[in-house]
Amino acid sequence: KTLAKRYSAKPNVLDTDTYNGYIAYATYTGTVRGIIPSGRDIDIAVIKGAGFGESGPKIFAVNGKPWVATFTYSNSLDKAYILIRPWGERESLVVDTNGLLGSIVYANNNFIIATYSDRGALTVKTIPANSNRIDLCGNACAENPVEDETVDEDGESYYRVEVVSQKDIGAGTFPDVEIYNDKAWVAVQQGTGLNLYSSSIDLSDMKLEKTFPFNTTEGQSFPRLAAHENNLWLIYRD
Repeated sequence: KTLAKRYSAKPNVLDTDTYNGYIAYATYTGTVRGIIPSGRDIDIAVIKGAGFGESGPKIFAVNGKPWVATFTYSNSLDKAYILIRPWGERESLVVDTNGLLGSIVYANNNFIIATYSDRGALTVKTIPANSNRIDLCGNACAENPVEDETVDEDGESYYRVEVVSQKDIGAGTFPDVEIYNDKAWVAVQQGTGLNLYSSSIDLSDMKLEKTFPFNTTEGQSFPRLAAHENNLWLIYRD
């Protein structure tokens, strides 16, 4: 029985994510591509040009269907955004961010996003999943041609996404978010400990559930959370 498949990425690969036979990967040239379960490699970028590129792809499920989130930043505009869309579609939900995309999940018609800055500041945001999506790419990106729409000269999008809740829980690295028992769970390394937090979906009552201690701050634990068979699993490097 075949337990693995080998794919040849088209450009040089920077980072990847997988879900249910889908693979998303970003390249050193700022493009993002996807491999579908049949093995076909496709362009899944939603922004090109104007100094923008995409990185850090995350695949996650929305009602059983794969969605993709990526991080984009423009040096010339000094603006950063998270772009969220269904797999293979061009219109994306655009979220302002001051940090890199660490993790994203869908729960109760909301996207819960964990980001971290270059100084380790961790922020968790809740965004309504029915927020307006916009086409930032026009015919430069793969999909049926639609009217092009982009950012204005100040780098601001033509609409604003409402953040219904946001929580700053201090400095940390490589956060991950999972929904379990109708709660949002966040795992993040903070100093010499790997901390596990829980909260209601609106982030109003976030609390520290458990700390897994480390003897050094030099290494990274790279935590990952997963809900499986009525259990919450935490996987990390010790």
